[in-house]
Amino acid sequence: NRELRDSEQRFQALFEHAVEGIYENPANGGFRRVNPAMARILGYASPTALMKLTPEETARIYLSPTRREEFLALLGDGDRVTNFESEVRRPDGTTAWIEENVRAVRDSRGRLVYLQGFVSDITARKQAEAAVRASEMRHRQLVEQSPVAIIEIDSRATIERLRVLRESGVRDLGDWFGENPAAAAAMVMHFPIVGMNRAALQLLRAVSVEEVVANVERILTPEAVAMRREALLAVWAGRHLVDGKTRFTALDGSVRVVHQRWWVPLDGARPLFERTQLALTDLTETKLAESALRASESRFRMLLEQSPVAVVENDYCELKALLEDWRAGGVTDLAAHFDAHPEALAAALGKVRLVSINRAAQRLFGGGAPVDMPTMLERINSPDVSAARRGNILALWRGELVNEGEMTFAGPLNGRTRHIMHKWSVPVVDDAPAYQWAQTVLLDITEIRAAEAALVAERARLAVTLRAMA
Repeated sequence: NRELRDSEQRFQALFEHAVEGIYENPANGGFRRVNPAMARILGYASPTALMKLTPEETARIYLSPTRREEFLALLGDGDRVTNFESEVRRPDGTTAWIEENVRAVRDSRGRLVYLQGFVSDITARKQAEAAVRASEMRHRQLVEQSPVAIIEIDSRATIERLRVLRESGVRDLGDWFGENPAAAAAMVMHFPIVGMNRAALQLLRAVSVEEVVANVERILTPEAVAMRREALLAVWAGRHLVDGKTRFTALDGSVRVVHQRWWVPLDGARPLFERTQLALTDLTETKLAESALRASESRFRMLLEQSPVAVVENDYCELKALLEDWRAGGVTDLAAHFDAHPEALAAALGKVRLVSINRAAQRLFGGGAPVDMPTMLERINSPDVSAARRGNILALWRGELVNEGEMTFAGPLNGRTRHIMHKWSVPVVDDAPAYQWAQTVLLDITEIRAAEAALVAERARLAVTLRAMA
């Protein structure tokens, strides 16, 4: 009897102080025995408060109204239900997750008398699992929705092959490739794709990973094969990243220009060769746009170079900054400032930088030979030229973007006076003046002026003749 009492006390202590919840349920529901841990897990102040619940109130502890029926259906005629997970509602309105392991106690005729259950609070685990699932879903969506094409490759077999080669005495993989072209080609073309995102399928114009795997040899261009070989050489040398531009042939036959980055992610210091990744950024449209831009630039440059009209391009940015400094320093009348300070005009003209000069301007200023700005100004220096350049600066001071007129200077070849119509202008790009692209268009009207002078002289001669005849 004493041993029985000791045993009873020991089990009672275990019942009272157990970390897990322990309960007994009558067959019709409710609680007839509950330990403190059970009350704590379900959010009740004491076991007594929990045992006062009616069978209906006990059933409502489960967040799902059909959860108790699901449990009884799972138990059926059996004796145990294990790892039964449920979300429960606590009296304060919060919820928790529990895991039940239950034993059925039946009478001699097999009828259910009561249930003995052991309950664990798995809320933290469920929250952690939910966080992991949410994180996995978030990262999966990031990969799936990424505009960068990502292909995942299992490189373990290739790495094992490289290990065997090294152990067999191979020291230089590049030399081995050259000596064993067939084996090298087989290794390079061993491309076991595990998965790929939507951008990769779209890039290769494929509908599934299986379609890509079946057409790898068709997709890999010689350039792509060369980069694959470079990646193997990198692994052999202990490197885990190779990138550069290459080309792939999509399944619709189009050639895609891409920036390829092959890399092996690391788990600490351990390379995860089974998760080798190939990231492809499609540059095809960019390259086409660049080609179109170069063609357009070449066309317009050719039009400018071959134009019969002389064009000089200057950068007025530094001059614009100088003028702003003068304005901030108190200069209000720039023309008067130039008259009072001739060196200021020279300083302003020194801020104008020559950008380009077309062939017509070369012929006009240099007689066909290349000429730089100082030489050009020296050859065509005249009061008219100085006045025209001064006028451009004054127009810029007033906020005007155009200045035009006529000027004369001595030609560089025979010294003959050239009559030039000039128009200086600053183009507007994106609603802002492009001072760095200021242009001066020069039209040689010497012959026109000569013809006009000859006409005037002829009219005068005719007038004299007519008066004599009269």
